[in-house]
Amino acid sequence: MKNFSRFLLPLLLCLVSCGKGVRVEVTLDAPAASQLTLRQLDMNVYRILDTLTTDRRGRVVFRPEVVKGQPEFFYLFYGGRRIASLLLEAGDRVRLDADTLGAYSVAGSPQSDTLRVSEKAYADFITAFAAAKDSREMGALYVQHYRECVRRIVANSHSLVVIPILYERLSEGTPVFHRSNDAVLFQAAADSLTAVYPESRYVKALQKEAEKRTQLLEMSLRVDSAPRVDYPDLELPDIRGNKCRISDLKAKAVLLHFWTSEDPAQRMFNLDTLLPLYEEFHDRGLEIYSVCVDTDKVRWGSVVSAQKLPWVNVNDGRGAASNAVVRYNVQSLPETFLLCGGEALQKNIGGAAALRRSLSAVLY
Repeated sequence: MKNFSRFLLPLLLCLVSCGKGVRVEVTLDAPAASQLTLRQLDMNVYRILDTLTTDRRGRVVFRPEVVKGQPEFFYLFYGGRRIASLLLEAGDRVRLDADTLGAYSVAGSPQSDTLRVSEKAYADFITAFAAAKDSREMGALYVQHYRECVRRIVANSHSLVVIPILYERLSEGTPVFHRSNDAVLFQAAADSLTAVYPESRYVKALQKEAEKRTQLLEMSLRVDSAPRVDYPDLELPDIRGNKCRISDLKAKAVLLHFWTSEDPAQRMFNLDTLLPLYEEFHDRGLEIYSVCVDTDKVRWGSVVSAQKLPWVNVNDGRGAASNAVVRYNVQSLPETFLLCGGEALQKNIGGAAALRRSLSAVLY
């Protein structure tokens, strides 16, 4: 008796487990011995599971394997036509009545019935979209269907039925949800489904898609929020060899100054004009980006160090062939540009008084 008890418990557990299997009874409005193909969604392709043959009353029963907590999508095909779609969970007992043209009803699986309604709405939309007279009508149909899809996703946020909705397509290369901010919808759906079906392969794939879309959205937002720059940006090495870019400067206004350390007058301009202006306006948002066009970088570095110039000093050592000179069409030295708000406002502003007036106008 003791040994019998050792085997009884596993047997009972097996019977309980087997009792939770899926059973689907299909009644097909077609001649006896009609054949159906049972397929399962394997991420983005249909995988053939079995060929089913109806009896003389048009009935056939199949029992697909479904792991608890991991619903699966199954599809019935008659010939080359898909006639029914099912979203089944472990323990479902389903009755399906179908014809050979794709009209069907389903009982015993609420998720399958929701899937049926969703697919019917999508098919009707595609038919209407293809028959639209002009782009205006197509646009109105698209907006209406998009909003209906969003409502359906929100209403079924804890059902895998939202996954086919999220991947609907207008055409082979055009998803219904193609906008960058649709990433928010994908992420919300993935988070909701992960809480319910953490082991589902469909949910894991959706989470990866949501993460990819979120990254693209974040990149798009960074690009959109980046300040507009209508002047040629420059990236040149300073006296330590570090690359410095104008657009990286945290300044309200930038004086872009081209000069040469060979000219004593231009060396004095640094101390007599630029330095007092820098000390007066730096705290109000001024930065100076000083481009020396000397080919002798050692002499230039010595001048910058000796004068203790506190602003950005750069030189690529290429002289008149420097890309900076070409991009700003510098014809003579010195030349000074006032950059503000992403635009080059002025060129060759003049002496100290003119520079002070211009800076006072933008750094009030």
